[in-house]
Amino acid sequence: MDIFDFMKTHGLPWAGIAIAAYAFWVQVVIPGRDRHFQFLDKIESAMLEMAKTQTAIMNEVASLVQRVDGDSKHGKHNL
Repeated sequence: MDIFDFMKTHGLPWAGIAIAAYAFWVQVVIPGRDRHFQFLDKIESAMLEMAKTQTAIMNEVASLVQRVDGDSKHGKHNL
């Protein structure tokens, strides 16, 4: 069904509403959805960086604990 058949069947007001709804969808909804997906991608990459940083921190803490634990077994006190 093309726009002219729609206008004959449903009248001009419905055709105007349909055109306005389509314009709203194309101008507002689709760009908003695309920006939302970009935002989610940025959050995902930020969370991956945070996970890498947390892993590095935990590795450093584990090595410090091993060093302190090893020194305390040999009678050394580094604290």
